Amino acid sequence: MNENIEKLFDLIETSTEFSQINNSIRRLVFTLYSKSRRLYSSIHTIKVYGNPDVNVAETLPLFRVLLESYFLLS
Repeated sequence: MNENIEKLFDLIETSTEFSQINNSIRRLVFTLYSKSRRLYSSIHTIKVYGNPDVNVAETLPLFRVLLESYFLLS
């Protein structure tokens, strides 16, 4: 699943639509996109490299913020 999401991020970043966003909304879209990518990376890192002191439940707030970002992007 991680590979598919990474491919999706790469596809978005290389698309002409992403690189030619209207200047009036560019800042908002890039902010939301970078926030989504960072959140996904954090969730993935916790899931894969978590230690006994950190459990998956600690990723739930990150998932909530990630979903909010996706809704705002769509």
